[in-house]
Amino acid sequence: MRFGLSTVVYEPEFRELALATRNLEKLYLEYIDIATKFASKLGFKILEVSGLFDNPHQILPPILKRIKDSIKVFEEITYHTPIRFKSVKAMKECIMLGKKLGAKKIVIHPHFLALTPGFKESKPEEILELIKFCKKQGLISCLENLPSEIPKYNRPEEFDFFVKKGACLTVDTGHAATINVDPVAFLDRFGKKVKHVHLQDGLPGMPDIHYALGDGEVDYVKFLNKLKEMKFEDFVILELLSEETVLKSLKKLKQASININL
Repeated sequence: MRFGLSTVVYEPEFRELALATRNLEKLYLEYIDIATKFASKLGFKILEVSGLFDNPHQILPPILKRIKDSIKVFEEITYHTPIRFKSVKAMKECIMLGKKLGAKKIVIHPHFLALTPGFKESKPEEILELIKFCKKQGLISCLENLPSEIPKYNRPEEFDFFVKKGACLTVDTGHAATINVDPVAFLDRFGKKVKHVHLQDGLPGMPDIHYALGDGEVDYVKFLNKLKEMKFEDFVILELLSEETVLKSLKKLKQASININL
């Protein structure tokens, strides 16, 4: 298995900046630039690109080439689609954006609540349509288990239907912790269908705030050893929200004698 870093490390501050500017294209380029420099400095060769906005398919196409120039230093790219979408059509455009950036794995949240006006809850058949669309495009759809704030698609058994229909999984360790589920349960149930991991810590009954490893209750050593036992050949992405939590987590992995293959 190989470790990578998500651009969400700078997402909180850039989401705030987005509220105060109309030039979202320039802001996104700054976001990608600072994230790629930090990831490169630490030696990561795998980058997960986050959409940052709810409608990247409308904002990013004019600057796509410049984004690709920024991320070309990485050997592998994965793409995290927005956590909310207004239509299946819009989500397909976001998936195609990920493909154009060079991603082969597309992370999809399978449930979207009406958190803002105009957004709705997705239906199973809509999620299935996205899975089929990814397959048609030669992409691997990786549905992600969700945190306790969202009352659906939190537990392993809730993914059985989609896995049988061809989906793979992104196991988010912190999300599992928020509902007091051992993330190893996803590995035991789905095995090789787990194609992607978001590594972070979490606490039962608490919001998903992307704790540094060691600051929550995830037994990340047990989880990573299980991946090793499974001969997991895909990506473990550190999905943390600050430089501090990334550095602290890397230190914890080193202390646990985890081989961080970048």
